[in-house]
Formats: sequence, C-alpha cells, structure tokens
Amino acid sequence: MFQIYSQKSKLRGAAESKQGGRKENQDNIGFADTPFGFLLVVCDGMGGGPGGKTASSLVGQYVMRYVMAADMSAPREAVMRNAIAGAEDILKKKVKENPQLAGMGSTLVAILVDKSSALVAHLGDSRCYKIRGNKMLFRTADHSLVSELVENKTMTEEEARTSRQSNVITRALGSTNNHEPQIDIVPYKRGDRFVLCTDGVWGIMSHADLMHHLSSPMDTEKLAGMLSQEIDRIGFSRGGGHDNHTVAVVEMMSDSILQDKMSKQLKTTIAAGAVMLLVSLIINIVCIVKLGSVSDNGEMERLHNENVRLSEYQMKYEALQKLIGQDRKESLDENIRLQATIDSLRGVIDELKMTSMALSTAGRENNKDENVPTLTDGTNVNPVPNVIIINNVIAKLKEAKNVKTKDQSASVKKKEQALTKALELLNNLNKQAGNKYGNDILAISRKLTGKKRVLLLVIADNNKYYVSTTTASHEWEKLIQEAKKLKSKIK
Repeated sequence: MFQIYSQKSKLRGAAESKQGGRKENQDNIGFADTPFGFLLVVCDGMGGGPGGKTASSLVGQYVMRYVMAADMSAPREAVMRNAIAGAEDILKKKVKENPQLAGMGSTLVAILVDKSSALVAHLGDSRCYKIRGNKMLFRTADHSLVSELVENKTMTEEEARTSRQSNVITRALGSTNNHEPQIDIVPYKRGDRFVLCTDGVWGIMSHADLMHHLSSPMDTEKLAGMLSQEIDRIGFSRGGGHDNHTVAVVEMMSDSILQDKMSKQLKTTIAAGAVMLLVSLIINIVCIVKLGSVSDNGEMERLHNENVRLSEYQMKYEALQKLIGQDRKESLDENIRLQATIDSLRGVIDELKMTSMALSTAGRENNKDENVPTLTDGTNVNPVPNVIIINNVIAKLKEAKNVKTKDQSASVKKKEQALTKALELLNNLNKQAGNKYGNDILAISRKLTGKKRVLLLVIADNNKYYVSTTTASHEWEKLIQEAKKLKSKIK
C-alpha cells in the first residue's frame, strides 16, 4: 500500500498492487508531477515468463520519463501519444536485443490531470473509472475480443467477464498489431474519484459488486486496501491461481475548468426557455416601436434597458449555440430543433438591434443636442453603456476559446475573428471611458496580441473536431477572468 499525492494538482489517493495467486507480479504502477499536470500510469504485463514483467516496467517508466521531459509548448494529447509510441519502440528494441522476450507486451491505462480536465489514455483491458457518489460516470472501453462481442450484443458484460476468451487483447503495446491509444478528455468535480486498475480487479467480481466497493464512503487508502483484500479473499477461496491485481484510487479536491456535458433533459429545458425568450423579445420589440421616439428621460431610460437586455440575450444565444454537437449521443431531430430555436433567436436579436438603433436616431432628431455623447463608432447617438461593451468582450473571448469546427483553418480563422473583435471592443471601451480603465484594458490587449500565436493553437479531439489546445484554453481562460475583473470595476 502506498499513498498518492501531488504538489501541483489538488488531489489525494492511494494504491495497492498484489501478486494474487501467480508466481510473480507483472503489474506496474507509477505516478509523478509533470509540466503537464499529475500523471498516474498503470500497466499489466503480458507474454509469460520474464517478458510480462519486463514489458510493463519498460512501458510505465518510459511514459513517465517522456512526459516529464517533453516540450511544454506541445499539446498534452500529442505528448501522451508520443510517449506511448516511444514505449512501443522501446519494447521492439528490447526484443531485438533479447529474442527470448519475443511476444511480450503490456496494457496501459494512464491519467494526466491538470486544472482544465483529466486526460485518460488506455490500450488493452486495464481500466479507468470515474465515480461520483454511488454512480459510475465514465469507464474506458476494453480493447479485447469479448468487449467487441459485447458491443455487437453477441454476449453480455457478465458473460464476457467470465469467458475463457477474456484475455484475448486486440490493442496493446508490444504484442498486438494495433498500438494506438484511445484518449478521452474527462471533466471532474470536487469529490470525484478516478480508479485505475488492471483486469485482476474487475475480472474477479461482478460489475455490481465492484461498483458497491468503489462507491464506498471510506477514504482512498482504506478503499484500496479493502478492495485488494477482498480480491485475494475471493481468489484464494476458489483455489488460488487468480491474477495479479493493481488498483489506484485518486480523489479530486477541486473542480476542473471543463464542465460536464449537459443532459438531454437539460438541453430540452434550455431550448424551451429560449422559445419563451423569443416570445418576450417580440413583445418588447412591438412595445418599443409603438413608443415612436425617445424624446424624454423616461424613454431614454427604456432605451438603455433594452440595450442591457440585448447584451444579455446575446450571451444567452451564444451559450445555447455551444450546446449543438457537445453530446454526440443526442438524436439528430433534437439537435435540429435546438438549432432552429437558435436561428430564430439570432433573427430576433438582429431585429432588436435595428429597432434600438432606430429609436436612438429618433431621440437625436427630437433632442437636437450638440453635446449628446457619441457611440463607439463616432456617431452622435446615445452611448452603449460600458458594462455592455465589456460583456461583449467577455462573450468574444469565450467564443474564441470554445471554437469547435471540423476544419483546422476554419477554427483558426474563427478564433482570429473573435480576437480581433475583442480588441476592437476594448479600444472602443477605452475611448468611451476616457482612459479611465486604461491600465486594465492595455494589459488585456497586450496579451491578446503578444500571445496571439499560442491563443490560436488548435488540436483535433476524439470526434475529429478542431478545438483549443490545453495551453490555448488556459490562456483564454486567464483573459476571460481579467475581463471579468475589469467588469467589476466598471459596475
């Protein structure tokens, strides 16, 4: 038993690795703080004799060394893929040096945790679970023959677990033709537990029994020890000979920046709310048009309120738009309905903009005041409130951070456009505020231009969408927080 800790990430944990009923323990486990976050690696050797132990040890050690020494400017997913590819090369080289090791291989499951999310990489049937309370929210899919049969509904999970073919691995390092890791990006919340384990853990008991143990409220050290003892108890009660078993339990002590995907029910609720917003907007537009002019202070106040609400609706529209495509399991019909609602909302927002501008123009004609302040484009109309401008800056920063398209150049272009618009808005805010917030605005603007190359970095995710790299996402988030601080001063 040993404790798991990190000086960089807010987490705590414990792990246990035992021989079981075998002649030696061919599992390998290691953890370390790296420039990319906390790394935990669990490997299960294959090949019999000295080969399995050698393979798991080489793979685990190489992956940790590579990630610790990798270029910090590289995306962490690329770093992990390169580390695993390098481990495969190491195994091939070792077999050439010692042909007696031919056929050796190793599974791998690893978790790389930073503030944004947890990156989970795996090959073979060593698993990673994410447990929240008494629920399993995530589990890696085994790369094995029986797992494919389960997916094809040829057999059940329980039949697969007890099948004699359960040890036929279709993807691993060294002993298979497919060495490409599967990588998942997983959000987490305070109290969530990631459990990494070899097949000696989940293969000896039913899924229901395992979940009962993993959802226990006991601390991580007691949980790892109790589970390991239970596996040995079951194994020896059946005559021994049970597999090596390694389990690592890591409990998160903070929330990740990446949030959990919204459920289908929540999406439907938001879509319904958007429809209600549409009705409200249309009614407001009709009322504004009937006013005819904004010649007195009461009408000017109403115009200001409409501008504020316009900014709020714009932000809600952008948030709703980001729901599209987030959950690939959603039905096509539902996403079409959601998109239709978004398109309608966009149209009403545009109409409200035009109406607001028309009312402002009417107000100018009635007031005929040479001292009426100017809009940010220099036109003599009632100024857009500073808080609306900074809200739009924040919205553009969020838009740039969350760009997600199937085309790499399109993703970069959209980020560039949002970045340029944010700079334009900041410049307008500075002019309108008479340089009152000059230092804050200058600090944000410098970062938008000085770190432009980093901010525009994108990488393909598991669904082949081009999204912000971890580094870029962090930089955008820093800018968003600075803009929010500026907003608090403006209020």
